[in-house]
Amino acid sequence: MSVLPLLALVNTEALRSSDSVKGLRHDLSYELGWLSGDSVKHSFSGDYRLDYRHAGSEYLMILSRDYAKSNGLVSQDKGFVHLRRIKDLSSTLAYEGYIQDQFDRFINLKERLLYGLGLRFYLGKSTFKTFYLGCSLMNEHERYSNQADHEHLRLSNYVSFSYLLGSTFNYRHTTYYQVSTTDFQNYRLLSLQDLNLAFSPVISLFLKLELRYDNQPFARIERFNSVLKQGLRLRF
Repeated sequence: MSVLPLLALVNTEALRSSDSVKGLRHDLSYELGWLSGDSVKHSFSGDYRLDYRHAGSEYLMILSRDYAKSNGLVSQDKGFVHLRRIKDLSSTLAYEGYIQDQFDRFINLKERLLYGLGLRFYLGKSTFKTFYLGCSLMNEHERYSNQADHEHLRLSNYVSFSYLLGSTFNYRHTTYYQVSTTDFQNYRLLSLQDLNLAFSPVISLFLKLELRYDNQPFARIERFNSVLKQGLRLRF
């Protein structure tokens, strides 16, 4: 499996709190890796999310960092910050606005700045614990150290649901489809499967599988790639 850059809009649905408790909530997840053999590799990945709910609104902040070395050479160095506000319009509809800043030194991405506004539909509880559909319009501006800047206006659509498997297992699925408004052949897909095993309301283990497809990737980036992650999550 290859470890390549995330899609423009990082999968914030996977980091969203699954409950509706008012006030502040914190979510911290991290992974540490060490591999030896023909090569020696050290890696670190961490995500922090802050949720604040009050009077029908949710405010969300996410910080993420990934860093890895192989035989003393940096093989991964990327991160992002994401801010979002969600305002309920009814029991089944909300609007959301967001802004995100991202970098990835491994592909010479100095900055990817995007902002957008859209609608979020809540389809209620049935077999699934939660089920959401979302659609937004976002502007994306990318600055690379070795090529000209890129700017696109994209439609970003997603479907997200979670399912309780007993009292300790939780499964969450999210798929994004992002397409340029001026070139429908310029689209990206991101699908994430997230399985959590809770030991307590605070501590859980997680296993994540990310599948990504970019129909018009930049040079040196494959169209399809996958990432498998596992680690520890703290929620308080």
